[in-house]
Amino acid sequence: MEEISTVFTPIYAEILAKKKAEIDTEKPRIFAKYGEMSEFDVKAILDAEKELAECEKCDGEICRHRLFKDTVPVIKVKDNQALISYRCCKFALMKAKARKIQRNFQLAKIPLKYADKSFEDYKVDESNKLAVRATKMFLNGEFEGLFLYGNPGTGKTFLAAITAQEFLKQGKSVIFGDVPSLLEDLRNSYNSDNDKKMTTLMNDLAEADLLVLDDLGTENPTEWAVGRLYLIVNERYNANKPLMVTSNFTIGEISERLNRTKERLNRTKNARPNKSVTGDRIVSRLAQMCKRIELAGEDRRLKK
Repeated sequence: MEEISTVFTPIYAEILAKKKAEIDTEKPRIFAKYGEMSEFDVKAILDAEKELAECEKCDGEICRHRLFKDTVPVIKVKDNQALISYRCCKFALMKAKARKIQRNFQLAKIPLKYADKSFEDYKVDESNKLAVRATKMFLNGEFEGLFLYGNPGTGKTFLAAITAQEFLKQGKSVIFGDVPSLLEDLRNSYNSDNDKKMTTLMNDLAEADLLVLDDLGTENPTEWAVGRLYLIVNERYNANKPLMVTSNFTIGEISERLNRTKERLNRTKNARPNKSVTGDRIVSRLAQMCKRIELAGEDRRLKK
């Protein structure tokens, strides 16, 4: 041990001497910039400055060899003491954003048929150019909701899927659900005696940055289904959260379809008039939230 110590002591002393010389040289500059402080604090600032210099040349790999990888030092001085903290570097933030986008794509449940589609893949003509323009305005936040309606096969779901993916590319969360399947998922969670799962699903529908309700009006309008739809739409309405709806029916026709449950219940023998289940309350909110655009034309799927 004595031999090893004898070898390393001069080397260590030389390193310390060089460090002290560097500190003495840099003291005037550090004092002029931050104020007078101890040699220990000067050393801390010099070490942080070296890391910052490395960060300027970094391609996302250099800092992986440091103690605090994927970080950038932040130099602050308070009461003549150096306070060195660390924040995420731009590469770490980019990677985190990419992971978030990838995760959001997986959770959004956009139909695979429309995966990776964009406006460049959407054929614009006289029958849909107004809808495409309105969709781009919706993406820019010019209005809170968009209601696309028209005959089957006119490109409503395709346009909604493109919109959803544009939201996702911005790092926003999206839930895309055709209404019958969405209600079926909610019913299954309800029937599973798992209140927590039901609450989680409803919270996700309320809190997503964008909710797409595809094929509204094709669901079976039971009292339970209409009640759930009202809760979903009402949450988005109250929170001013973006909502996009597609349907084969006009908003008036949807009201009629959703009101069938109420009419059926009210015709039941000895039944009291039912006011709690009504499509009017849903449609009223949709009408106020959404810009309504019709996609005209023939069924493109049949033409193909």
